Amino acid sequence: MPSTRCDNLSVEIEGRPRLLRPRLQRVMDEIASLDPNGGPSFLVLSSTDSCDYMQAAGGRGAYIAECRQYDGQAFRHYAAGHPGPAAADRVKIKTSSFHVTVPSNEKLTCDEVQYLAYAFIKGSCRSSFFAWRDMTDRFV
Repeated sequence: MPSTRCDNLSVEIEGRPRLLRPRLQRVMDEIASLDPNGGPSFLVLSSTDSCDYMQAAGGRGAYIAECRQYDGQAFRHYAAGHPGPAAADRVKIKTSSFHVTVPSNEKLTCDEVQYLAYAFIKGSCRSSFFAWRDMTDRFV
């Protein structure tokens, strides 16, 4: 993976100060290091060109990922999942201080979250390889 800087990004990792212009490899390494048992277990990648962001939580093989896209003052907030119909069964994704309950098709692997982060860095908030559940109503 190239060691180029992500000039238009910042990354916030649970319990640490925000890092501006992180190297791409640093972002991937931080995702791989997420761990609900001792943390950090949460990170946010933010665009400095817009208010858009991508966030991930979990670790040890069970992650969730979400993104928020702005259009002026309005936004849409989405959860990433595997393609196909939304799963009826639910799973808990542990973090260092709580857990998030999501449909089982939204349980992601580390590689999948890294792929989503890479797509976000390259300018695609919602990769077409994933299903996206609009959950904006939870935030308005």
